Amino acid sequence: MQGESNQRAKRPVKRRRSRARRRSPEVVQREQFERGTKLFQGHKYAAARRMMEKVVAGPDPCVSHRAGVYLSICRNRRKRRPLLETVEDHYHRGVELLNKGKLTDAVRVLNKGLAKDPGSGDLYYLKCVARALGGKTNLASKDLGRAIEIDSNFRSWARRDPDLRAVIDSPQFTRVVGDSVH
Repeated sequence: MQGESNQRAKRPVKRRRSRARRRSPEVVQREQFERGTKLFQGHKYAAARRMMEKVVAGPDPCVSHRAGVYLSICRNRRKRRPLLETVEDHYHRGVELLNKGKLTDAVRVLNKGLAKDPGSGDLYYLKCVARALGGKTNLASKDLGRAIEIDSNFRSWARRDPDLRAVIDSPQFTRVVGDSVH
């Protein structure tokens, strides 16, 4: 009798396994599609992309097509580093980073732009702003001085720039720009 009870306990396990084996490829594909959409909705694009790549290869063309749309979006949403080819690209990326408060990153990008064109007053001026906002008055004044050497119009810009309020009254700033304006 004990042997019979042991066999009964094992039967449900076999049934579960056999049911799992009997799932059609279409059912598996739909389940993977559902998992992929949940990952997508959770903004986990890399994981969603991997799941949708499996779904696209599945047997149901309708589900494959829908998965292909999600797959395309996932591929486009991957974070890519923007190509910084020109001095203007470096300037715009520097402004973007500055606006996000990523001052150190902005200075790094601007330095790379200055390596391409050391005569860019705009890059020096923007670097001055980033350093002033970061509380680095000495470095900001040096960058501003270099920008003014390239184009004297930066002197009047600096006097009116609200981003330079932190350094307006500093001796370094006054030496570079002249009398401060309040």
